[in-house]
Amino acid sequence: MKNILLIFWLKVLLIPALFSQDFYADIQHKKAWNNQKHENKYLFGSFFTSKYNRVEEEWHFPYKLNWKKELGIGLGGITMAVVPYVLGPINKLSPSEIAMLSPQNVNPFDRFAIFQRDETSDHASDVIQTAFVASSVISTGVFSNFKWKEWGTLAAMYAETFLWNLGITYSFKNYISRPRPYVYRSDFLTNNGGNSGTSDFQSHISGHTSTAFMCAMFISKTYSDIFPKSKGKWAVWTVSFSLATLTGVLRITSGSHFPTDVIHGAFWGSIVGYFIPVLHKKPMFLGKKKKAQLKLSPIGMNDYYGFSANIKL
Repeated sequence: MKNILLIFWLKVLLIPALFSQDFYADIQHKKAWNNQKHENKYLFGSFFTSKYNRVEEEWHFPYKLNWKKELGIGLGGITMAVVPYVLGPINKLSPSEIAMLSPQNVNPFDRFAIFQRDETSDHASDVIQTAFVASSVISTGVFSNFKWKEWGTLAAMYAETFLWNLGITYSFKNYISRPRPYVYRSDFLTNNGGNSGTSDFQSHISGHTSTAFMCAMFISKTYSDIFPKSKGKWAVWTVSFSLATLTGVLRITSGSHFPTDVIHGAFWGSIVGYFIPVLHKKPMFLGKKKKAQLKLSPIGMNDYYGFSANIKL
């Protein structure tokens, strides 16, 4: 396992090395554009250029906050996160019920995870998850070139993304209350003095995986929107989702989750990480909206009369 991790990390480290030059060029281009705005303001006068600069700034930064939207998203995320967390697992099993669990009751696709228990994988997944969260926070400053308005917008978006992912994750965890793979092992109760904890029944979905994929999608999506012409976009997506995938694999090899927990966690994390930025995009960045057309035509046949509707989207 250690050799596999070493080879993987060597490959991952090569990608940022190739990508760093493109990323540096993107940041420098953004700085040069900001400097050009100040020069235009000096040469052509404050009234004309201030209006020009506002238009340019609106065009180049793709996101915008709206207090009504943020209030709704924020309250929804807080509710989703707090209520399931406070309730805890709804169907926590008693020791006698745990003793009756059998690996044969688990579907064949997930069953092999019961016999995995690697502490190194467990610690490694913790490290990657923490690094993902930290990287996402740092990205809000780097991608915005540390301009307060843009930085605040990205930070608010990330906070909403984090809350909603947390809420969805714990809703599944506590309402489904699926035992973790190691709970199915015959020595589980013996090793734990006949007791079980809250976390033992929070297998579905994988929180580490949903968080990793949420961060990977958020970083990749916001970078691609802010730097649409960047040659390094492929590297951002590749590195982010490679590490997120590794997180999911480690959660399985650690014996903490079934493969379906990881797959489902990756799905929801990606959904949240993608759609929160989309909900904040300015109209001009969403593309041309197609007009829906509705055409009604009268029809008659024997004793039946009515209309036929033809909708073109």
